[in-house]
Amino acid sequence: MIRIVPVVLLLLCGCIAGRVQAQQPAADTDAVEMDRDALQQLIAKARTSDTGTTPPAAKRSERDAGVNPPPTSQDLARMNEEQCLSYLSQRHIRTHRPDFEMPLVKMPLLLDSPIEGVTVAAKWPGNRKGSVMDCRLIAALVEVCRFCADRGVDRIEFYSAWRAPKKGHPSRHNEGLAIDIRWFTRKDGLSIDLLDHYERNFHQPPCDDEPTSDEGIFLRDLACHLHRTRTFNVVLTPNADEAHTNHFHFDITPGASWHIIR
Repeated sequence: MIRIVPVVLLLLCGCIAGRVQAQQPAADTDAVEMDRDALQQLIAKARTSDTGTTPPAAKRSERDAGVNPPPTSQDLARMNEEQCLSYLSQRHIRTHRPDFEMPLVKMPLLLDSPIEGVTVAAKWPGNRKGSVMDCRLIAALVEVCRFCADRGVDRIEFYSAWRAPKKGHPSRHNEGLAIDIRWFTRKDGLSIDLLDHYERNFHQPPCDDEPTSDEGIFLRDLACHLHRTRTFNVVLTPNADEAHTNHFHFDITPGASWHIIR
C-alpha cells in the first residue's frame, strides 16, 4: 500500500491539473480559422454570383461629408511603410514596433492608442505576438472604429490578429493582415458579443438579413458597411460557416481586386 499511494496521488493530481488547464481560455481556442480551401471556394462563388462580389463605391455619411472616402483594401495593400505610418500619424494613432522578430509581417506594429476614440485590444493581452498587426491592417481599422464610434462603441476586443503558420493552411493572419473580432462595448456599458447577439442565417448573404434586435442590426450594419466601402477584401460573418459562429474575420489580400462578404 505504501508504494501504491504515491501513484494514486499522482494520477489524481494529473486529472485535476488537466481539468484546470482545460478551463483556461486561450486566444486561439474558440477562434477556429477557416480552412483555406473553404475560403477559396467562397471566393470562387463570389466571383460568379450577384451577392458578395465587389460592391459599388459606398456613399459617405453626413458626418463625413466633404471628407475623402476611406482607402479601399487595394489602396491599403499598395501602401509602403512610410505612407502607412504617415496615414496613422495624421489620425493621431500611436504605435511601436515589437521588440521580437515577426518575419512574415511586412510592417509589424503594436497599438499604443485608441483609433477614432475606440480602444482596440486583444481579449487576452498576454499573447503579445497575437496583437501584432501589419500597419495596413491598423489603417483599415480606422473605418471600423469610425463606424463604431458613431454608434457609441468605445471598445473592441479581438481573439488575435497575427497567428503562427500551420503547414498546409496559409492565412493572412500569418502576415498580420487579418483580425478576428468578437466583442464590442458601448460607452453606456452595454456589451455586444457576436456569439450571443449576431442573428445567424447560415450560408445566406449577410446584407439580406433582417435582424430584430438593436445589437443584431449593429453587427449586420457594420459588416455590410465594411463591404460597401471595400475596406477589406474578405468579410466573414457568423453566417459563413460553423468556424465563424462567434466572430468576424476581416482581412486584406494584397493583389486581389475582389471583395467578398459571407
